[in-house]
Amino acid sequence: MVDKPVKLLLVEDDKVDRMSFERFVKHQNLPYDYTLAGSVAEGKAILQQNTFDIVLLDFQLGDGTSLELFDAVGSAPIVIITGSGDETVAVQALKAGAYDYLIKDPQGHYLMALPVTVDNAIRRNLAERELQEYRVRLESLVAERTRDLMAANERLRAEAAERQRIVDALQESENRYRSLFYNNHSVMLLIEPDTGVIVDANPAACVFYGYSHEELVGMQITNINTLSQEEVSAEMRAANMEQRQLFNFRHKLANNEVRDVEVYSGPIVIEDTQFLYSLVHDITKRRKAEAALQEERASLARRVEERTAELRAANAELERVGRLKDEFLANMSHELRTPLNAVLGMSEGLDLGVYGSLNLRQHNALRTIHKSGEHLLALINDILDVSKIEAGKLELDIETVPVDSVCIGSLAFIKQMAQEKGLRVSTVFDPAVQTLQADSRRLKQILVNLLSNAVKFTSEGGEIGLTVEGDAEHGVVHFIVWDTGAGIAPEKIGDLFQPFVQLDSRLTREHSGTGLGLTLVQRLAELHRGSVTLESAVGKGSRFTVSLPWQERYPLHQEPVVPDTVVTTESFPYPVVLDNARILLAEDNEANIEIMLDYLQAKGYAVAVARNGRQSLELASEFQPDLIIMDIQMPEMDGLEATRRIRQDLTLHNIPIIALTALVMPGDRERCLEAGVDVYFSKPVSLNVLNDKIIELLVHP
Repeated sequence: MVDKPVKLLLVEDDKVDRMSFERFVKHQNLPYDYTLAGSVAEGKAILQQNTFDIVLLDFQLGDGTSLELFDAVGSAPIVIITGSGDETVAVQALKAGAYDYLIKDPQGHYLMALPVTVDNAIRRNLAERELQEYRVRLESLVAERTRDLMAANERLRAEAAERQRIVDALQESENRYRSLFYNNHSVMLLIEPDTGVIVDANPAACVFYGYSHEELVGMQITNINTLSQEEVSAEMRAANMEQRQLFNFRHKLANNEVRDVEVYSGPIVIEDTQFLYSLVHDITKRRKAEAALQEERASLARRVEERTAELRAANAELERVGRLKDEFLANMSHELRTPLNAVLGMSEGLDLGVYGSLNLRQHNALRTIHKSGEHLLALINDILDVSKIEAGKLELDIETVPVDSVCIGSLAFIKQMAQEKGLRVSTVFDPAVQTLQADSRRLKQILVNLLSNAVKFTSEGGEIGLTVEGDAEHGVVHFIVWDTGAGIAPEKIGDLFQPFVQLDSRLTREHSGTGLGLTLVQRLAELHRGSVTLESAVGKGSRFTVSLPWQERYPLHQEPVVPDTVVTTESFPYPVVLDNARILLAEDNEANIEIMLDYLQAKGYAVAVARNGRQSLELASEFQPDLIIMDIQMPEMDGLEATRRIRQDLTLHNIPIIALTALVMPGDRERCLEAGVDVYFSKPVSLNVLNDKIIELLVHP
């Protein structure tokens, strides 16, 4: 990135998109000194008075298209932002001179790509401007050299004409030879063709070479020519064959200085004797100019290559960092979820009586363990969600959502916590707001986070509330969560939505948490193209307002996202036909094997255990299971490859397969389904939920 604030102009007629841009810049702490415009006319007025480092243009504006602004932008790079899924619009803009384009999406992913796009566009623009400066310098140099060469050519033509005049005169009259030879300003030599001896030289030749007439006459031509005798002889023989030729030589002067020369040579007969005449012209300056021009071209080519390599290396580094981050998150998620699966599974198995009966105190202790494990799982999920959002990889499953159902479900989640603190819970729902285009799971996550905070920070006997208001004029729905709690000091509000920031970070703080809840609320609201605002006063409480677009139907370009773990309270009956059903458990973690084995056997299943993917193939053929529970990350052969091979075996390909894995990064579920699994569960999963799915698959394979 450049080392000073980026002057940026955004021309965007959608107020929500402008607000989303401003919030994104603020919360990403991007070094943008930005100006906003809402129309073509306003953009033109701003561009007439200001210059910018980069200009972002919404393609379709209320009073025209952004193509009308291209001429006014000047030398700044242009990035087109289009809400159309048709990339022909972007291609049209690129042909008109735009550097890059971003396609809007309902989730706001294009904003996540904005910093890299802006950075690359500015870098490329700087490189192209530098390249243009080189081109201007080169063109100037070429023009200068061209003028020099044209002047030199003009002189050469004049000299050639003069040479021809001299030669013609010599041929016409031998008697005029000496007058023309000695009075000519051109360097002239007369050479004996067989021996290469200089037999005569005019005064101009003596001045040029730095020798006296006596020294030059009788000298071998090789004394002044840098070529060997054989090379000079070959040249002379070629000229001796009644041909006039133009040669390029390097001649050495008396002071040992070497000069580049053009030699126009041909035969001449004087007093019945044939000689070679040579008219010599110094072209050293022209050669140096040509060499300088060539070096300038080479330097420019090297510079362009270096800049291209720098940009390529920068892009590769960005890709490498992103890949390392994804790999780190995937590995950490797997390593955390695997032992957590053992903790939650073992506590659930104990509570269900798999290992025998327990007394009341033991049940309470187990529920505390299980509740703590679920809290850890929620923290892990929050961290992963924030990371996915920051990487632009969290997708929304947009659908028509019944607003009252989501609100009631969210309130049910905090009902017990509120009752334990004696809090009054108030609700006001606008009857005009029936449905909303949103991701119901993520909307519930927003409301639960806000309501949980309201409960957490409100003292006993206080009050919290959830209000839903429709704003038809502005096309938004406001979800308002308020409380009569501690409130927030104005100077701390700016830190409230920063990830991992706790307003009270003292060791003696009263409330626990990672500081991710409000970060997720804001990020998820922005992915819905919405916003979050806060009103708060110390000692009087807080009022969070989440504003989402109302009934706006987005073009959906992504596959629906199914929650990692399907939570249901529905329970299937346990038919007699399922007794001794054979289940193959493919799992390499011993703690998880112990939990799953004990639980499944307690439910009456016959269980075989494979501790790696290759062993799962062997046991599948021998054991002929009715169902397979397949871990994905295993030694020797992973679960994906094992599943593919099972599906290729005609004797096994119809067996239901449940993927039970700690891999929960974007694309993991899709990869499992593509490999051939029937159901995808992420660890940890409730044993009862898993058993319900097993029964469903066995009854209705």
